[in-house]
Order: sequence, then structure tokens, then C-alpha cells
Amino acid sequence: STSAVTYPAATGANQTLLAANAARRGFQVVNDSANILYVKFGATATTSSYTIRMAPNAVYDHREGTIWTGIIDAIMSAGTGNIAVTEMT
Repeated sequence: STSAVTYPAATGANQTLLAANAARRGFQVVNDSANILYVKFGATATTSSYTIRMAPNAVYDHREGTIWTGIIDAIMSAGTGNIAVTEMT
């Protein structure tokens, strides 16, 4: 197993956190900001089209059950913020 960590700077515009990866065994998203982060399992996250609504300083860990291997996008509710994303393969 290996892992890769990235630190994208989130904004009020949609961005891709993880590209589709059939080898993905899990991932973790840390919302290290004072704003809400909307994460979507799929393309084009918005504040009304999302999978997970992450409160400030929240952690989402997805390593059990059926692992989503498709694209993962996100958008910040307002302003900018920091995110830590770890993908396990």
C-alpha cells in the first residue's frame, strides 16, 4: 500500500480533489478551514449538489466498505480555505 497527500487551496469555485483511480483503496479529506466544504463523489460540486457537507475542521475518512474510485470534486462555501487530501492505493 502507498499513500499520496495533497494540499489544494479550496475556493468558491469547483475543483477536483482526486481524479478517478480504479486502484484507490481509500481516501481522507480534512477541511482545515473556517468555512464549510462541500465534497461530491462525482463531477462538479456545488453548495446544492454534493455528497458530503464538511463542517470547519472536520475529517472524512473513507477506508471501509465500497470505496468510491471515481472523480471527487469540492467547493468551499465562501472565501478560501485549506484542505488536506490523502489517497491510499
